Amino acid sequence: MIYLLDTNIFVETKKRFAPIHVGLSFWTMINRLAVSGSIASIDKVKDEINVLGDDLTVWSASQLPQGFYLSTSTAAVIGKYAAVINWANAGIFTQAAKDEFARSTTADAFLIAMAATDPQNVKIVTYETSEPARRNKVKIPDAAASVGVQCVTLVEMMNELGVTF
Repeated sequence: MIYLLDTNIFVETKKRFAPIHVGLSFWTMINRLAVSGSIASIDKVKDEINVLGDDLTVWSASQLPQGFYLSTSTAAVIGKYAAVINWANAGIFTQAAKDEFARSTTADAFLIAMAATDPQNVKIVTYETSEPARRNKVKIPDAAASVGVQCVTLVEMMNELGVTF
């Protein structure tokens, strides 16, 4: 099993309970899981982190191994991306929510598409929760479910991997 990390795992963890300079054991654990190949992410998540231009950007560039951020520019990912976008467009969402979800600089749909290329062996790790009746935002767990991808929380991932820090 490979766990694909959403941008919010990095950003919210850093903001809420493990700033880079305080939560050293957490960030060391993320590095070790990345080096072992248990976790990965995608190029669009890297782009969202790089936009911040902060200590998380520096940490990501210096501490995550080459190849951690998988390319979304493959035929398999693009095909699954189209399926995810079609699902969202057929849904109850506002046009603004659909536009945001489909924006090429937004990682969510691409993250789901990457996981959908091998849903038996890939799970998405996100802080987002399912809200199927929500109209103003397409939530990752709801869109992921539409293509057979499972989402877990950070704690669920750590439990499944037997990680402590």
